[in-house]
Order: sequence, then C-alpha cells, then structure tokens
Amino acid sequence: STIYELRPENDSRVKYIMEFDKRYFGWDGENNDLSEIYLIHDYIVAVNENDHETIKNLYYPGYLEQLCKNGGYSSADEYLDGMNNTLKQTLGEDFEIDYVNISNCLTEGEEAEKFFQYADAELALLDSSVLGKITSKKVIEIGGYTCFSAGDNDYLLKNYTTPINLRIYQIDGKYYLF
Repeated sequence: STIYELRPENDSRVKYIMEFDKRYFGWDGENNDLSEIYLIHDYIVAVNENDHETIKNLYYPGYLEQLCKNGGYSSADEYLDGMNNTLKQTLGEDFEIDYVNISNCLTEGEEAEKFFQYADAELALLDSSVLGKITSKKVIEIGGYTCFSAGDNDYLLKNYTTPINLRIYQIDGKYYLF
C-alpha cells in the first residue's frame, strides 16, 4: 500500500494524524523526507490555534503580506482573522481539524499550472530572481477523509466546506507555502 498514516504514536513531531500517499512525498523506504508533511501539519495546527505568526512563517518571506495587500486587506492579520472567523462560522466555535487526509497532489498538468501561474506571478512581483531557484512545486488538497471535531462530535470536513488547497514550493532546499 502507498497510503501511510503519520501518527503521534509513530512520530513525536506530529499532534494530528496525517494520511498521505507516500509516492507524492519522496518516500522510498530509506530516505524519507517528511518536510512537506510537517509543513502541512504545522499549518493545520496553526489554523486550529489561530496562530498568525506561525502561519506567516510557513509562507515564503513577504509573500503572504503581499498577497493580502493585493487582495485588499490592510494586513495579513486581518486576512487570517477573517479566515478564522469563517471557519468558526462554518465548522463551529470550538473546531479542531484533527485528522488530515492529503487526498490529492498535483505536480504538473493544466490543473496544477492554474495554481502555479498565480503563485509565480505574485512571487515575481515580490522577487523575480527567486523563480529560478524553485526546485519543486506541488498543489496538495486536504479533503477526502479529513475530519474535525466540534464539541463532543466528529465530522468530515468535506461535508461542511470545500477542500483546502495549498501550494508547496521548495526554494534553496527549504519548503514554503504559497
């Protein structure tokens, strides 16, 4: 099977179960680099906790701030508060995404290019020299069997909202959200 669950019981670095297809993330049985999985995990933890500083640090430096400014927000904090309020209204005041299913990963093709074109254009405005330093691009979808708890109940995320799509770029050996 190529599906793997990274759990707190088998990796002390994670708080939540992360389910993913090993083929998307360079899993070869010996040299398993989980950097992208940890990046996604840290993003989910930060979203759950509404931790603005952690979220900002997961993005390429300056990218989130520029994106928010171009989107009409006065700051990244205003955008992140709005995102958190939307999630609270949709999922419940005390929501916690606690089972993450990476249901899709795109690296090429027309659908992936739509996501990459936008991020690349914004990145070019920030620092066009970085475009030549990108060694990996992925669009991942958090959906499928992703679950969240609210109160004493557990729910499937897809029954309440659209999947979460994140772009992950590797630049100079480090992974960032875009």
